Amino acid sequence: MSFPTAEGLIVVREEPRQSKAQFGGVTSRVHCATSGRDFDLRRLSIGAAEGGFITLTALQVLERTVELQQAAGSHSNVQRCYAQVLENTGKAHQRLLLCEASNNDLAAFLAAQGGRLDTK
Repeated sequence: MSFPTAEGLIVVREEPRQSKAQFGGVTSRVHCATSGRDFDLRRLSIGAAEGGFITLTALQVLERTVELQQAAGSHSNVQRCYAQVLENTGKAHQRLLLCEASNNDLAAFLAAQGGRLDTK
């Protein structure tokens, strides 16, 4: 998969580990062979559960979710989103978000920080 970013084209392949459902989509780990970096790939999907029928409201919600993820990514407490691409397969409309790799869940992170988030 290829993602055009401000840093150039990032080409990644999915790691052979189990994906996990979270945040209204499915997240899996991907790897860039060129840079050696790992990323999280978030697949936000609409349409398949509804038999391929996609409402305008569902499209707007998906678009707003992507916009918020990209805008919030500059904060130290939010996973950064580097790029996004569209993927339409079968009866599903998907947005694929290439995000920084997350190695912890929020509970583990808070425990390691003494229960506090950085306020910067």
